[in-house]
Amino acid sequence: AAAAGAPARWCATAPARPAPPKRRSSCELLGDRLRAEEQERERKAKVQVAARKLLDQFSERTQGDIYLMLQDAHLFTDLFISDPLGGAKLARGDAAALRRTHHKVLARIHPDRHTGSALHVRVQAEELFKLLGEAYERERARLAAVSGGGGQARGSSDLSA
Repeated sequence: AAAAGAPARWCATAPARPAPPKRRSSCELLGDRLRAEEQERERKAKVQVAARKLLDQFSERTQGDIYLMLQDAHLFTDLFISDPLGGAKLARGDAAALRRTHHKVLARIHPDRHTGSALHVRVQAEELFKLLGEAYERERARLAAVSGGGGQARGSSDLSA
């Protein structure tokens, strides 16, 4: 018997080491990866439905007007910490200001900037990016038609000077 106050003695036999984990075949690993990807696609599809509902409401509220959409983009608080326009008002019919503002906002919500974000934020950024892009193209075409076709088509340039 050990005397009181004497240091405890360690058992002479060491505990058994756990068995090494079973190595998994490449087929099993591939199957796991494919199942995980399928689960991610299913989660993304559910989140897309919710994001589309939200963006449909946003589009109805702004009546598909790119100017109102850009001014109200700050309402997407998951994407914008502050007002992307800085409180500035966007003048209707000013193609240059519209282009600058559109690019400024889209640069902040570009899906590549949200790769590390939560799934719902990534999906919301993708869907809002598409919605604003479509509305911008409609307004750009309208402005080009109003100005007598003075706006150039995307990718074309006037090199004759």
